Amino acid sequence: MQEIKTRNELPALLNSLNLIGRGVEVGVERGEYSEIILQNSNLSILYSIDSWKEFSKEEYKDINNHNQKKHNQNKKETEQRLKKYKGRSQVWQMLSEDAAAIFKNNSLDFVYIDANHSYEGCKKDIELWYPKIKQGGVLAGHDYIEDGQYSEGIFGVKKAVNEFIKKNKLKLFITQDAWTTWYIIK
Repeated sequence: MQEIKTRNELPALLNSLNLIGRGVEVGVERGEYSEIILQNSNLSILYSIDSWKEFSKEEYKDINNHNQKKHNQNKKETEQRLKKYKGRSQVWQMLSEDAAAIFKNNSLDFVYIDANHSYEGCKKDIELWYPKIKQGGVLAGHDYIEDGQYSEGIFGVKKAVNEFIKKNKLKLFITQDAWTTWYIIK
């Protein structure tokens, strides 16, 4: 298997692994990465899932924790951007845990996590979505950077990913983007 250098190469990796079934992106914001996935992968359907909900600043410190008006605009922009993929795209407004409960274990080819960047939030998302991935499928996520406080928010993605990898004895792959993507093959 060839390692990829940027997250935009992830759809080609899915194609090379013959992952052409169902995929999920959790944390969509404006749908830009969902569009890249749909344009460049052979997935039969991509579920683009985001809460598009304003949380209190104490509850979630992140640059993408917008006011509700901005979330509503982002959802509308996502729907507009992805409507040309009508048969292959579904946009769901819901929390990650509510969406994960809909899918059966071992039923998804691919999940990309780019939602709550806190340690607790990322750990929860990984634990929720990993069982949903079928054997040979890909679980990936964004923002595998040094943990800590940034102007963009509080990040704990790296710690959550590293703990999960170690606990489950998995091989971790990372891209070379400035805001690194991590991925594993189940």
